[in-house]
Amino acid sequence: MKVFKGMLVLVLALAMSVGIFSTAFAAQGDVTDETLRVAIQGEPQRIGTYDGGTYGGFIAENLYNGLIFFNSNTNSYEPCLATKWETIDDCTIRYYLRDDVYTQNGTQLKASDVIYTFKLGLQNNMSQADFSYYDVDNFNVVDDFTIDIKTFEPFANAFVYLAQASFFIHVEADLEPAGGLAILDTEAPDAYGAYLLKEWAPGDHITLERNENYWGDKSYFKELEISFIQDDTSRYFAVQAGDVDLITYATASQAAEVAGNPDLQVFQQQAGTMTAMAFNCGEGCAFDGKEALRKAICYAINKDAIVQVYTGGYGSPVDILLPVGNGLYQSIDEDLKYTYDPEKAKEYLKEAGYEDGFTFRCILPVTYQKVAEVVQSNLADIGITMELDSRELAGWLEASNAGDYDANMVSFFPGNNIQPFYMMDGRVPYNNKGVTQYPSDEWNDLLDQLYATPDIESGQVFSKQLTEIFAEHVPAACLVSKDYLFISDAKLGGFFTNTKCDMLVLHKLFVQ
Repeated sequence: MKVFKGMLVLVLALAMSVGIFSTAFAAQGDVTDETLRVAIQGEPQRIGTYDGGTYGGFIAENLYNGLIFFNSNTNSYEPCLATKWETIDDCTIRYYLRDDVYTQNGTQLKASDVIYTFKLGLQNNMSQADFSYYDVDNFNVVDDFTIDIKTFEPFANAFVYLAQASFFIHVEADLEPAGGLAILDTEAPDAYGAYLLKEWAPGDHITLERNENYWGDKSYFKELEISFIQDDTSRYFAVQAGDVDLITYATASQAAEVAGNPDLQVFQQQAGTMTAMAFNCGEGCAFDGKEALRKAICYAINKDAIVQVYTGGYGSPVDILLPVGNGLYQSIDEDLKYTYDPEKAKEYLKEAGYEDGFTFRCILPVTYQKVAEVVQSNLADIGITMELDSRELAGWLEASNAGDYDANMVSFFPGNNIQPFYMMDGRVPYNNKGVTQYPSDEWNDLLDQLYATPDIESGQVFSKQLTEIFAEHVPAACLVSKDYLFISDAKLGGFFTNTKCDMLVLHKLFVQ
């Protein structure tokens, strides 16, 4: 393991040469004095949990915990700060908290801290939209370690959100006197997680040290040194040279190269991401009433080719609506899938009355240019011209919000299982959820019922029906799911990711 420095490296080499390598490392579950060195893509704006979108959540994962934990290896939600929970009514879930969680200052975490955390979340611009579903003023503290969390109305993601970094619990008695939300820009005074903050060297690295009083299993590594290396190639060179032990956001080409290197390994996580091409089905728009044409386009697209071109093989085609990794994903009948079939595409094109061709304009962020070019080439093969209107993010958002497109290349990310279903909601404006503006009372009724389900298992009943309706009318061509890739020293084990799936849980790692 490259975490060893100086003479320790030589000692390891000698141990291996005489066949006693198995005794040189602590077993899984033991603790060591080693340092794990990690290179991530950028520096957080703040250490706090409400900064999950800019690397802060990656750091906070080690300093704090949520009420529940999403195990990406089993695709299941597990107890964390909450040991168990029960549904009280359609808008209320009761959580029973651990009574052995203490901050680095010795302050005990209690149910009132859950209310404090939610109020902080409502104050933060990045997180307030998610927290706004919860009726915080009517949360009920049953006792110091039992709390009823309420939503304003039945909300399917009420449970799911609690595993996300934004919902990691803060401790009021330690955080508020230190400065409240603002102090999380530089410090973590109420930390109680597997690690504690040791040092933040702006522009270079953050160092965390193991919390010896952590309520859970002690972390294997004594320290985590997390460096900020924005350039993909530089991060890769760093792990190749042994300057770091693990890098996040590896590229497909790097992962392919590592496949032949016995000293390094690739961890590939099915992420539940999805890229789709949504058709504008609004009244009078390009795809209004053109179901056969939409089916022709879907059958004409070679999704396997997109997987290779866009993900380098580190991804998968999306069957029809939901990607693998979405909590509501279910296998569907083969005849509901739009697999690559140019001849069937031509039949539907003829049925649609466009045997002589059809032209439409697709807007897209520049990052999806490769995906769009594959689709464009496939459609040209059956006589359809797809004009690409590729824009920087701001320009794409402006056009999207205005509904200024015939088709729109969009993406969905983990954390909100219901999000892809919004594509077909024609009741809301373009700049909210209804990217296809598809009118369907049956769809909207089922969507409302799905939205009001209290848990994933109940939601899967409606998910199945919605998927079948989507397959019948295809208001969008769902294309590809791109996996997240990490490259590390070959001896590392214990890989887990949290709900968003790009957030590697470092305190789970150990040397095999």
